[in-house]
Amino acid sequence: MPSRSGQPLLEAAMVFLIAFAMLSFFADGNGYEGDDLNSVIPMLHLPLAFQVPEDIYKYDWQPLAYWTGHAAYRLTGTIAAIFTLSQIGIAAGIALLWLVMTRGVGVSGWMFVPIVMMFPEIIYTGLYYNATALGFPFAVLAVLLAFAGPGWGWA
Repeated sequence: MPSRSGQPLLEAAMVFLIAFAMLSFFADGNGYEGDDLNSVIPMLHLPLAFQVPEDIYKYDWQPLAYWTGHAAYRLTGTIAAIFTLSQIGIAAGIALLWLVMTRGVGVSGWMFVPIVMMFPEIIYTGLYYNATALGFPFAVLAVLLAFAGPGWGWA
């Protein structure tokens, strides 16, 4: 794999901050889609939600997302923390994608934004609460680890 000069983790941190700022600026923090509200509302009182006879919306598909959102709410006391998880997840995934593309595949940094923009769903997913956004960095991390063979030197 190509080894390039520079500080890849510092670059990835900068990519994260830029992506997070952009996503946060355009994000919807109130919930405008039924799926996000169906997920967020039970997170506010998740242990209590298990005591009602109705099922929690797609809980079996995404339990870690529910508990992460519940923890964010409990730590901060604001529902905005739950909505911000999407921007954090997508920004982290984009930063990891930067490492995969520039360090693993050898794509020029100048080509990174046009390539990412070819997949607008990545950006759109970070604009509202979506459990997929929380899984995105883990999926990209798996690709990064697949490229990170012996001697790759991304750190």
